[in-house]
Amino acid sequence: MKYVSFKDGYYWVRIVPNPKLLPYLPIKKQYIKSLGDVTQSQAEKLAIPVISKWLSEIEKAKGILAAPNEPTTDKTIQKIFEEDSLTDEMFDKVTEWVNNSWASNDKPNPEFLARYAMARQDGTVVESSFYVNQYKKTLSHLKSKTISQRISRIETQFLPNFEYLSAKTLTTGNIQWWIDSYLKLEKPPTRKTLKGYLDSARLYVEWLRRKGYLNIQDTFNAAQLPSEKQLKVGEIRTHFEDEELRLILDNVKDKELKVLILLAMYTGCRIEELMQLKPEDIKPHQGRYLINITRAKTKAGERSIPISKEIEAILLQRLNYTGYIFPYGSNNETGTRSDAYSKTFGRLKTKLGFGRDKVFHSIRKTVATKLEQAAIAEGVAADLLGHEKQSITYGLYSSGSSFEDKLRAIDSITFQSELD
Repeated sequence: MKYVSFKDGYYWVRIVPNPKLLPYLPIKKQYIKSLGDVTQSQAEKLAIPVISKWLSEIEKAKGILAAPNEPTTDKTIQKIFEEDSLTDEMFDKVTEWVNNSWASNDKPNPEFLARYAMARQDGTVVESSFYVNQYKKTLSHLKSKTISQRISRIETQFLPNFEYLSAKTLTTGNIQWWIDSYLKLEKPPTRKTLKGYLDSARLYVEWLRRKGYLNIQDTFNAAQLPSEKQLKVGEIRTHFEDEELRLILDNVKDKELKVLILLAMYTGCRIEELMQLKPEDIKPHQGRYLINITRAKTKAGERSIPISKEIEAILLQRLNYTGYIFPYGSNNETGTRSDAYSKTFGRLKTKLGFGRDKVFHSIRKTVATKLEQAAIAEGVAADLLGHEKQSITYGLYSSGSSFEDKLRAIDSITFQSELD
């Protein structure tokens, strides 16, 4: 076994690291330990945890050594802060890191004060972004999509508003100000999304407190989210008129996006629901075909939609596709496939003179409007669009609208000008 040897009647474990790493290791020249008067197999078992610990220390030392031209990066200092004790070389690096933040004037600036406190490890203040990567490593038990979403919310929503974290900056009042600032946006996030922002920030700060990096009281629990009604003020999305959809279809150059628009017009599906469709989601039923939405935003979104004759041929041509019926989707960390098409649609509708009230989702509003104008029962429309039913009786006990009712509703969707 590597690093294990037999000498003078005993088994020994020994590692001689690169001399350049010695200033960053708790040894003078080498790692060496007697494993005692044991058999070879026993020695190898005893050596495993010892070797593992030493190699881990060596890897950390390699990271701390870093490149000569980058001796005091945040990453290097983070590794040093993880050590139980500091060597003289480590202490010098931390001192350099702190001093590098001193501004040209005589008065200490916030960055210097924060780094000075962090070097002392007194828990009074930290640079808000300093420990994010270390925190991310602790989330390995979660799904990659959840990790990506949580870190993104911290980095894009929380950190820009809190450069330094301390008892002075993380007051309940400041947290409430941050949350309330979203009410001023032209399109505020939903309450669920806003709760996600707040929870992600709270969990990050809780971790900082548990690690001892930040010794402050909890100030998140007293902050309150705005109501759905407050968030929806000013958020207006209007449906497309027939001639507006005609204008878009006449000007769209991307053939796949044109098909997405047509399918949305005759199904009311969200763009991501369409992008998630696979050939096996399209099934024959009573002489027609059904789209089965199985990867939706909500439980109510999982549904079956009869296929209009207007788009039947388009979908049937794609039944021999491998994978998705729209194969050229985005490939981001969250699994969302519609990003690129959504952005292309946004640029096109803006170029054609449409405002912020008209988005791809407006096509769903067009379908809802047409169903209402055709006197389709609200429950049937809800089943087609994947909405929660407002009635307690229908919502709890009904198994849903019949195929015939849904087919009649889908076939009622027509547009004044011929769409090809």
